[in-house]
Amino acid sequence: MEANGICWEGKDGITVSRERAERVFVAAKALWGARQRELPGWRIEFRHSPPVVDGVAFDGYCWGDARLIVVAPFAADCFERSAIFHELGHAWGFDHDDPRMSGEWSSIRGAMRESHWPGCKYEGDDD
Repeated sequence: MEANGICWEGKDGITVSRERAERVFVAAKALWGARQRELPGWRIEFRHSPPVVDGVAFDGYCWGDARLIVVAPFAADCFERSAIFHELGHAWGFDHDDPRMSGEWSSIRGAMRESHWPGCKYEGDDD
């Protein structure tokens, strides 16, 4: 499925819809203050097996040269609850020394709530 110039793909039973992908993209763009309207040619894969780089498993990883992001969500069918905000920051060129790299939890929770997806209900939510 394509949204914002990105090919978004859910594997292993992870559901990706255009509406949810666009919502996450807009929220990430606001978090990072990114100026690019789209990330043309990028591919994002959501799968339960974490990406492994040099023998180390990561929650998500961004390969800039390949224009590829691979993310393992922290919930069975909720890609919003993942490192996607962090990895999109890398796609826009931000480094790990940027304080937003570790401060995206409120954006994740907001995206989970706004998705209205049954698999995205957060334990602390009342609604």
